[in-house]
Amino acid sequence: MKKAKAKENVKANAKAKVTYAPFEVPDYLDSEEAIAEYLSLAARDENPGVLLKALDDVAKARGMAEVAKASGLGRESLGGEGISSAMGEFPDQQGLIE
Repeated sequence: MKKAKAKENVKANAKAKVTYAPFEVPDYLDSEEAIAEYLSLAARDENPGVLLKALDDVAKARGMAEVAKASGLGRESLGGEGISSAMGEFPDQQGLIE
């Protein structure tokens, strides 16, 4: 009897669908230290897309308006494309990193 019940529990558990919340990096960038470390690691990567993605994540964490103000760009320049689309306006990324 116990064996049959155990089999039923295994079947019920096998059918249970597990869902996970999406991992959003900006949710974890909750301090200046975390942001600085994240950008520092991203800047070391040889793929420039990693740094651009990290800058987008920081912009989302801080709020795009604050980033636009600090970088000297208008909020609309950053638009829905994020920082990656505005990078042509910078000779380097220093304006956004500071």
